[in-house]
Amino acid sequence: MKDRSRSDTVVLLCGYLIIITGILFFFGLLLGIAPFLNVLPGYVPMNSVTALCFIALGLSLILLVLKIPNRSLIIMISVFVILNAFLALSYHITGEYTTLDVLLPQILRSSSKMAPNTAVLLIAAGVIILFLKRPEPLIRNVIQYILFGAGFISLFASLGFLYRISSFYHVGNYTPMALNTSVMFLVLFGGLMLADNQSKFMELVKGSSPSAVISRRMIPFVILLPILLGWLRIFGENAGLYGYSTGVAIFVICVIVALFIMVVYNAAHLKKEEYEKSKYEKEIIESERKLRAVIDNSTSAIYLKDLNRRFIMVNKATQKNHGLNEKEFLGKTLTDLFPQHPEAVKVYEEHDRAVIDSAQAYEFEETALLPDGIHIYLSQKFPLTDINGKVYAMCGISTDITERKKTEERTATLNKLLQESNSELESFSYSVSHDLRAPLRHIIGFGEKLKRISEEHLNNEELRLLGKINTSAAKMGRLIDDLLMFSRVGRTGLSVTRLELNNIIDEYISEYLNNSNDGEIQWNVERLPAADADPFQIKIVLDNLLSNAVKYTAKADKRVIEITGTESVEENIYTVKDSGCGFDTDYIDKLFGVFQRLHRDDEYEGTGIGLATVKRIINRHNGRVWAESRQGEGASFHFTLPKNR
Repeated sequence: MKDRSRSDTVVLLCGYLIIITGILFFFGLLLGIAPFLNVLPGYVPMNSVTALCFIALGLSLILLVLKIPNRSLIIMISVFVILNAFLALSYHITGEYTTLDVLLPQILRSSSKMAPNTAVLLIAAGVIILFLKRPEPLIRNVIQYILFGAGFISLFASLGFLYRISSFYHVGNYTPMALNTSVMFLVLFGGLMLADNQSKFMELVKGSSPSAVISRRMIPFVILLPILLGWLRIFGENAGLYGYSTGVAIFVICVIVALFIMVVYNAAHLKKEEYEKSKYEKEIIESERKLRAVIDNSTSAIYLKDLNRRFIMVNKATQKNHGLNEKEFLGKTLTDLFPQHPEAVKVYEEHDRAVIDSAQAYEFEETALLPDGIHIYLSQKFPLTDINGKVYAMCGISTDITERKKTEERTATLNKLLQESNSELESFSYSVSHDLRAPLRHIIGFGEKLKRISEEHLNNEELRLLGKINTSAAKMGRLIDDLLMFSRVGRTGLSVTRLELNNIIDEYISEYLNNSNDGEIQWNVERLPAADADPFQIKIVLDNLLSNAVKYTAKADKRVIEITGTESVEENIYTVKDSGCGFDTDYIDKLFGVFQRLHRDDEYEGTGIGLATVKRIINRHNGRVWAESRQGEGASFHFTLPKNR
C-alpha cells in the first residue's frame, strides 16, 4: 500500500464499491429488502444475474490493481460475464430465457429480466477485462475505443434517469436498464480506465506536466458542469420558474461563464508554468555556459564519446593537441581521424570499450604521438548514465604528464647516483675509521709506556704534555668509535619487532647504578607504549639520550631524569627530560648535526655524534626528533615512532 499510486487506490475503491453493491442487490432478494435498494420507486430493480456479474467484475478490478499473477481467474470472470450477457441478449431475440436465473432458487430470482443495453455493456466489460493489458498496440487501441464507447453509453443511460428521458435507458419495448445498474457501469468503466496505467489516455492525464494537470482539472469539470446545469435548467422549467427559451439562455450563459473562468484560470496556471520553465531553461543555459567555460579552459583534454566510440564533444585542449577543430571531431572515431596510427588507436579504443562494457571508471596511462612529439597522458575515463542507470556515453579526462614523467626519471637517476655516492662515502668513512684504530691504539699504548718508563726523569711540563697526548688520543678513539657506530646505523637493515622500551631503560639504569659513583639521580620512568622498531637501534637512541641526561645533570643541585610516553592516532611520542644545564635555543638547528656541540670540552665531554646518530635512526624509522630547553633549566628531547609499520 505504501508505494501504491493514487489512481490504483481509486480503482480499488471502485472494485470494493461494485462488489458491495452487487452483494446487496443479490442477497437483498433473500432478505426481503430488495425494494428498498431501488433509488427511485417505480423503476426496474437490478437483475440478480446482473448483480452477480458486477460482483465478478468488481473482483477483476481488484485483481488488476493487486497484480495477482492469476491470468486464468481473469479469463474465467470474463467468460462468465460474457456468457451470461449473451444468454440474456438471446432472450430478447429468441424469446427463450436460459440465463443463470433458471439455476437459482426461486427466492433469489428477480422479477425483471436483464435489459438488452445492460447485456451489451456487460459483454463490452468482459472483453475489456480480457484484453485490457495486452502489449499489442492495435488491441490496446481497440480496447480503449470500446471502453470509451461503453462509458459514454452508461453515462447516456444515467442522464436519462436524471432528466427523466426514458429513451436514453429504455430500448424499444424491451426491459429497461435499472438506474443502479447504469450508475455501477459508470463506476466500473471509470475504474477500468484508471486501471490501465499505460494507455494513451492515462499518459495524457498522469504526471506533473502542465498538460496533465490541466487535463485532470478540465475533464471532471467538462463532464459534471453540463450535467448539473442541464438538470437545474429542466428542474426550473418543470417548476415553472422560467420558460424554455429563458432556460436555454440561462444554460448557455452559465456554460460560457464557467468555461471562461476555467480557461482564464488554466491560462494563468500555464503562464506561471511557462515563466518557471523559462527561468529554469535560462538557469540550465547559464550552467551549461559556465560548465563549457570550465571545460574549454582546462589544460587537460576532455572529451565525450557515444557507445560506438564516436566523439560527441571535445574541449579546446583536445582540439589544440591534435590540430583539429570541433566539427572535424564530431561523429568520428579515432580510427577515422588517425588511420596512420592503428596500433595506438587500438589501445585507446580497448580502454574505452572496457569502461563502457563494465560501466565502471578506470585510469589509464596512454601514449600519444602529437605533431610536436610523443606525449604521455594520465587518462581518467568513466561512464555516463541516464536516469535509469543505463550507460549512454563515456567521458575521458586526459592530463599531460610528459614533463612529470621526465622529472620522475631524472629524480630516480639522481637518487640512484646519490645512493651510490652515499654508499661510497659510508664505505670510505667506515674504512678510514677502521684503519685509524690500529695506529691510534699504538699511540695510546706507547704513550702510556713512555710515561711509565720516563716519569721519574720528566719535569711537570713534560708530564702535562704527555698526558695531553694520551687524553687527545683517547678522545680520538671515542670519536672513531662513534663514527663507526654512525656509519653502521646507515649500513645495516632494520629488523622490526614489537618492542617494550621500558626494558631497555631498566637495563640502562641498572648498569648505571652498578658502575657509577658520581652522585644520586632521581629516575622518574612512566609506563611507555610499546612500539614496532629495531631493538638494537632504539637501544642506541635511548643510550645516547639517557647518557646525555646523566652527563648534563652532573653539576645540577638536584639531578632528576624523567622518561615519559604518550600515544596518538598515528604515532607514539617519547620524551627524555633532565634537570641539567640546558642549552641556548638560538643554536638548536646545530644540535643534531655531526660534530656539532653546544658546550666546551672542559665543561662537558663529547664527540658531537651521539645526537646525529639519534636523528639518523629515528629518520630511518619514519619518526621525528626535536628538543626543547631553557639555559640553566634543563632540556627535553622528544622522538616519535609511527604505529602500524
